[in-house]
Amino acid sequence: MAFPTPHFFSTKPILSLYFFTFLVLGSALISSASKLPGNETDIISLLEFKKMIKDDPFGVMASWNETIHFCGWPGVLFGRRHLRVMSLNLRSLKLVGSLTPHIGNLSFLKALDLQNNSFSDFSYNNLTCNIPSDLGTLNNLQVISFIHNNLVGKIPHSLGNLSLLNSFAVSINNLFGEIPDSLCKLSKLQYLLVSQNNLSGIIPPSLFNHSSMLAINLAGNHIRGTLHPNLFVTLPHLLYFSIYENNFVGSIPVTLSNATQMQMFSVTDNKMTGKVQTLESCKNYKGSWPENKIDGEIPLEIGYLSNLRVLGLFGNNFFGKIPSSIGNLTLLLHLSFGGNYLHDTIPASLGKCQNLEFLDLSRNNLSGHIPKEVLELSSLSLFLDLSDNNFIGSIPKEVQFLTNLGILDLSYNSFSGTIPPELGSCVYLEILNLTNNNLEGPIPSTLENLRFKVLIDLLRHGASRIFVAECEILKNTKHRKLVKVLTACSGFDLQKNDFKALVYEYMDNGNLENWLHFSSQETFEIEENRMLSFSQRLNILIDVANALDYLHNNCESAIIHCDLKPSNVLLDKNMTAHVSDFGLARFVQQRIQSSSSDNHSSIGVQGTVGYAPPEYGMGSKPSKAGDVYSFGILILEMLTGKRPTHELFQDGLNLHSYAKAALAYGGVEIADPKLLHERDEQTQMRKKRKS
Repeated sequence: MAFPTPHFFSTKPILSLYFFTFLVLGSALISSASKLPGNETDIISLLEFKKMIKDDPFGVMASWNETIHFCGWPGVLFGRRHLRVMSLNLRSLKLVGSLTPHIGNLSFLKALDLQNNSFSDFSYNNLTCNIPSDLGTLNNLQVISFIHNNLVGKIPHSLGNLSLLNSFAVSINNLFGEIPDSLCKLSKLQYLLVSQNNLSGIIPPSLFNHSSMLAINLAGNHIRGTLHPNLFVTLPHLLYFSIYENNFVGSIPVTLSNATQMQMFSVTDNKMTGKVQTLESCKNYKGSWPENKIDGEIPLEIGYLSNLRVLGLFGNNFFGKIPSSIGNLTLLLHLSFGGNYLHDTIPASLGKCQNLEFLDLSRNNLSGHIPKEVLELSSLSLFLDLSDNNFIGSIPKEVQFLTNLGILDLSYNSFSGTIPPELGSCVYLEILNLTNNNLEGPIPSTLENLRFKVLIDLLRHGASRIFVAECEILKNTKHRKLVKVLTACSGFDLQKNDFKALVYEYMDNGNLENWLHFSSQETFEIEENRMLSFSQRLNILIDVANALDYLHNNCESAIIHCDLKPSNVLLDKNMTAHVSDFGLARFVQQRIQSSSSDNHSSIGVQGTVGYAPPEYGMGSKPSKAGDVYSFGILILEMLTGKRPTHELFQDGLNLHSYAKAALAYGGVEIADPKLLHERDEQTQMRKKRKS
């Protein structure tokens, strides 16, 4: 890229002289400094690092050459005194390659950040290596971040020699083996982040003797053992502790009450038992203990957790009453006590939680009437599930105050009387489940205008497999350009038919299909209000491209969507696009066993006619290239305004060949007339401004 000549070169001769002097003298100083002892070693090490890069989509490594002084190499920070490499930061550059042992020769290195790339194992002297043990020689190293790569193998014992190491972050890789005992020697370690790997064994006990530790994340591994009773005494400054999805047993240490600065404590999906002890001093706590075997009563001290936003105790063995002190949690957004043995009534004090959006008290032994204070929580906008309890009486008319609620499940109780017509005030309600009660009378006419959604029909061939496949995909994905799943439902519809549903976040502007094409019944005014500008179309395509890039290149196992089309692109209130509907999606490489051993199932032709690549119709397996083909068709549809199934496309002519032929003439004649109209209006406006 050519940079413009600075203005002062032509009008400020004195400044020009200064600038020229700086260039000459500065270059001489740098040239002289580059001959300092050790610089050659650093340069050689960086070039060896470059050799191991197999793919560099942004072309960053191309600048690492002799024509550019190494002080200007992207991602490399040098110290001013010795011009030795102090930091190597190549985060999120999508580099593909391996880590060379030569990196251990960068003896002045303090920070090594290779997060969000695709570094993997390599072969060296006939040995399979991953994280080079040579890193253990870098005595100045303080930060290691290999988060979200493809590294396999064990954590080297040699890392225990890094006496200055402050942060060790290798989450979201494929590392296995045990956490080495040698890490216990790292007295300055504050951040240990090794989540989402295949690590096993136990936590080295002396690892918890470092009083400076701030964050420990071991989630998503196969680590076993118990938590030391004095865990939160020896780690008084701990802010974040997560061991969810492991094999821990035993009880939660009573010393949790000593963790006065704790902000997140998560032990979800383990095999822990015992009771929750006093929580009076955990005023900053923001964690949860769902899906273990923790029992006992929910302690009254739960009300001391005044900063709590999310409280999940579902899937445990809690019994007794819901403490009235729950009303002190006024900042609470998400509350789940489902799947326990709680009894008695819902405390009216719960109505003080004026920020509550999600409430799940299902699958307990709760009884009595629903307090009107709970139904007056207009903040409930996502989910209210009181199913599978023993509630009695009529459904209170105060249900009308749930005006923002999306899902209401009161099934499997003993409600009687009629369905209250006040439910018609819940204008955003999409799923209403009142099955298995003692209700009678007609369905109120006020419900006719509600937007109920019964979903992603189990009588359809292969539907159950599609539902399981979509759950499996969504469990392993999380991206702002993918549609957000709120929950999954399973039950019976109003005709007593079995149904399963995935509940997505509500999208105010529907799907892209309805913005590109209009039915003959829609008025001109509706069509005008749903006009997509060129910039909006471009932004939508960028959003979809980001989603595909994540699915193909940044998931733990690459995911093929298989059915990319406008109706599966949802638009939120800001017209931001979110890709949805993963019913046909497939993992390229599965680390977990799905319901079928063969990724290429026979649920039918993969994708939708017109959008699916031709090879799918001949039995080819789904591929990334197939998704890219579908994305290309989507681009052409947005630019031409024509579906790939348009009646024009017959006798071998399709949208692709139609657009390709028009390129020879500039392609303007096949553009969507709405875009041409927008162009003409903008031209006229520019002319008016000039006049």
